[in-house]
Amino acid sequence: MSNLIINPVLQKHIDEKDIPKIANDLGVIVYSDKTLSDQQLEKTVNYIQSKFPEIYEKLIEQCDEEKFPRVTKDGKILVKEINEDTFSDALFALTNNFCFERIEDVKVLGNSLYPKPQKVESAEKSVGESKSPQKKRKKNGEIIKIILGIAVIVVVIVVIRMITT
Repeated sequence: MSNLIINPVLQKHIDEKDIPKIANDLGVIVYSDKTLSDQQLEKTVNYIQSKFPEIYEKLIEQCDEEKFPRVTKDGKILVKEINEDTFSDALFALTNNFCFERIEDVKVLGNSLYPKPQKVESAEKSVGESKSPQKKRKKNGEIIKIILGIAVIVVVIVVIRMITT
């Protein structure tokens, strides 16, 4: 696991096999990188899976729609306003029902709420070659909407498959 530094508190919880505290520690990783772009969560979960498979099996649960609903009984996504509270709710649900669907929820919400700043273009480019900042923002907003829409569709498909199996 390159570039992976396990927090000593997390390692202590792993050694104690304290699943709720491990899930909480992983939630702290999410909170420190709300977009999950540094892949620290993924690397840490992979570390737990490879080194402590019995803990991993207890950690990764089936998505529990009864306790922390993501969809209605007829399979429609529960849509809330996307804001800090929605992100906090998703993070709470993740730490209390650690599963892949909830990781994806947090990732989608984080990327929607906390987009990474765009790289500054080289000053060597001529003015005619670069797009206006307004056009870039509009295009980025459209891309985020498309990605969010695709993520919602994927989540619905996964939930429908889980319900029908």
